[in-house]
Amino acid sequence: MWSEGIELQPRLPEGWGELSFPLAWRGERYRVTVTPDTYEVHKLYGGDSVAGTTI
Repeated sequence: MWSEGIELQPRLPEGWGELSFPLAWRGERYRVTVTPDTYEVHKLYGGDSVAGTTI
């Protein structure tokens, strides 16, 4: 069964300040940045930021 979206619940290991990684999903490219308190998902190449826990 295929999902309609990606649900994110990121948590960093203790002592890590930030983690950033690229993500390709359904023909779009994103940059995910995780900090101890929050995370951001930015659509690359002219897109808007994505809020919430699901892309």
